[in-house]
Amino acid sequence: MVLSLLLMLLVLAVAFRQSTFGLFSALLMTVMTLCCAAAAIGLHEWAAVNWLAPYWKPDYSYPIALAALFGIPLILVRLLFDQTITRACLLPVWLDRAGGAVCGLVTGLTTIGVLALCLQMIPFGRSILGYSAVNSYALDNPTDTAPTPPTGPDAIVRVTEPSRGLWLGPDRFATAVASLMSAGIFSGERNFYLDNPEFAEWISLVNAVPSEVSRFTKPGSISVESTGRVDSVFKMTPGDSRENRPDAYEPIDPPPGLQFRVVRLHLGPGARDGNKS
Repeated sequence: MVLSLLLMLLVLAVAFRQSTFGLFSALLMTVMTLCCAAAAIGLHEWAAVNWLAPYWKPDYSYPIALAALFGIPLILVRLLFDQTITRACLLPVWLDRAGGAVCGLVTGLTTIGVLALCLQMIPFGRSILGYSAVNSYALDNPTDTAPTPPTGPDAIVRVTEPSRGLWLGPDRFATAVASLMSAGIFSGERNFYLDNPEFAEWISLVNAVPSEVSRFTKPGSISVESTGRVDSVFKMTPGDSRENRPDAYEPIDPPPGLQFRVVRLHLGPGARDGNKS
């Protein structure tokens, strides 16, 4: 968990640094950071698909778009505020430092959270400095120790593994900020949370593949062939051969008013890897 330790230390370092600036400066930085993070997380997918993916490696377009949309506006806005607001509020030193530390903690969680999201989007493989959000066993050997899984014309088995998560959860904190603000001042035709209810977990699952496997492809290279309702869905929890515990299959139902559907896709030449899949 080297990555978790490094990110946690960075969060604490940002909080300490902001505390030395005082409450007023740290509060301004917190507001700017929250706004830039919400805007960047909400817009990075559109920017990656339309500006970067068609012209360069799609696997790298998402982290680059997120980092650029967050970092560049934050630096510019901070420089603008430093030029226009030059006086801090007059408060007792202890209150100034304590308030700055609280605001710095929020700033650190948000900033390092965006950094964590960018790192997890980069195709390093299944492990980043010892951190892996998803157990590779659940992906490579879903039925090695299991009895025959449920079958049927409409049966689907969903392999699940609890997400381990980073210490302090900075990536989930930044995502929560974007989700909250996407229903407010940063809302548009589409709500970020409704489209991405588990954004951090989605990133972990998408990146839980070998680095040589493409995770994204150029727009237009994948098309939908058909879609249909799925009547039977099972949540599969991997067992443990050392404890002689088989895999478990638990039927799950969709939320009220919703239904499970299977989508069949057609991969064009631009979306196929070396093994044509």
